[in-house]
Amino acid sequence: MSFIPFGFYKSPADGEDADATAYISAITTAGGSLSGAEETAINSFFVGLKSDGIYSKLYTMYPFLGGVANSNKINAVNPGTNDLTFNGTWSHSATGSYATKTSSDFADTGFNASASADTTSDYSFSIHIADRLTSPSYGYNGIGTPYAIVGFDGNGIDAFYPNVLQVPLGSSTIGGAFGMISRTGASAWYSAGLPTGSAASSGLTKSSVSTDTYTSPFDGNVYINKINSAGFQDGGRYMFSHIGQGLSTTEADDLLTRVNDLQTAFNRNIFS
Repeated sequence: MSFIPFGFYKSPADGEDADATAYISAITTAGGSLSGAEETAINSFFVGLKSDGIYSKLYTMYPFLGGVANSNKINAVNPGTNDLTFNGTWSHSATGSYATKTSSDFADTGFNASASADTTSDYSFSIHIADRLTSPSYGYNGIGTPYAIVGFDGNGIDAFYPNVLQVPLGSSTIGGAFGMISRTGASAWYSAGLPTGSAASSGLTKSSVSTDTYTSPFDGNVYINKINSAGFQDGGRYMFSHIGQGLSTTEADDLLTRVNDLQTAFNRNIFS
């Protein structure tokens, strides 16, 4: 019998986050592929979100990783629950999942915000998108009506919750962006965003906090690439989205940083 000297044993799980490991396993089981460096980046992403106090606030998270439809659809918070259902015609690759600006092309999260979250006072939703159509194109993602949506157009990143809050980005085109809406109280919500080519290190540009109240949302699931009532389809390459509890403005910037680090590791960073 051989013995391992005390103090020299290292568990195979040391440094590995269990939730990250479960997500990585779900990707490979679904037919997706990851390099060793990419698996390490996913682990760091989960560890970072937990360190920031964000992970526990997430209901769903879609990093669109693995390169195939069955891996890109996975809800990384709880694989197999609220995985995306891709409707219409989508293309999937290691760079994300692409849909055109067509009402038939959308992804259903299966997450009913009316039944599953206190959308009236504690809610957040983000979209990280690249290769969007340019101005005057516009499109929205989320739930309605009443609206709780993130939208993009040539003037900025819009949020309706229930009235429009636009983050002025000073650009006539948005080829890609990170956009988010967050409610942290019954009468306290804001929108935030950053367009392609901006410095992620500068943080998200945020709107003024709105004090508009909000009634219970449309009884339906959150959609990606359009909203679930009137359509208003978007179009572009999706790389990240989340649904969760409300995030503070600091947590919003932390989320951007973590997502940007992940995208950089996968060679699909859209920020400078």
